[in-house]
Amino acid sequence: MTSNTGILVWMSNSQVRHAVSHTGPYGPFEPQEIVYGLWGHEPTVSRAPTGEYVLFWTAHFGDQVPCSGIPCQTGDNGNSVMDAPHCLNIHDCVCSTNLNSYMSYAKEPAGPWSEPVLVPKGAFGSGDTNLAPIIREDGSLFGLGRPGWVWRASHWRNLSTYTVEQIDATVLGEDPFVYRDPYNASVLHALSHAGHYDASGGHVWSIDGGKSWQCHNDTRAYSSLIKYTDGTQSSLSRRERPHLIMDKQGVPVALTNGVTEGWPCTYRVCPLDYCHTALQMINQD
Repeated sequence: MTSNTGILVWMSNSQVRHAVSHTGPYGPFEPQEIVYGLWGHEPTVSRAPTGEYVLFWTAHFGDQVPCSGIPCQTGDNGNSVMDAPHCLNIHDCVCSTNLNSYMSYAKEPAGPWSEPVLVPKGAFGSGDTNLAPIIREDGSLFGLGRPGWVWRASHWRNLSTYTVEQIDATVLGEDPFVYRDPYNASVLHALSHAGHYDASGGHVWSIDGGKSWQCHNDTRAYSSLIKYTDGTQSSLSRRERPHLIMDKQGVPVALTNGVTEGWPCTYRVCPLDYCHTALQMINQD
């Protein structure tokens, strides 16, 4: 977020930033350069078999940012300060803009990044897709968007091969993250955020290349509760955008989320909307 603001103004203040850990996958991660500024949101990076880092994200290019038309200029300790008509809650937006998905790639995470290209959306519509792809060893692409939209391509760089279809069910909620089973590459997994102010997440898997998905309806992948290494814990009001950090063998070792800690919080009103990235180690036992 720009200008020290929080989640309620994500439609005006989101940007994509690079972060680096010099001490391994558990961090701490230090902020680096802005990869794409206003307006950019929901970044997911896949690794191509030829070594490129391939970034997919929701973006709007031009003079006008979504929602209020201009970014909010002030925040208070990470919390948004609503000031109509220039700083609007996402539920009070006055600008209607298409939230398209774009792709860019680089040889190194620090760039330089290629010129962004528009990713086909098919019949999805004008909203943000939440697109999260993986790239296979042959260069083909498979990705999940909002339920139940699926993206496929015979090669990730050839936009003419992209197809978009809707199937009966994929993930639950929103914000999918797709990964391959480290012990059986034919099995696909996905995590997702349950949606809105349900801070839990779901897990689904596919054994037929993403044509159908299964889940445990009575088991959550994660809950609103996060325990820290200093012995404290928090019940998060939002725990979105699940991503996994893998070891060299592709085994998940940590879960990251975009989180909001402040309570009280409702779908529309959240006076303490400061947000940050939380990292939680996964029990390897």
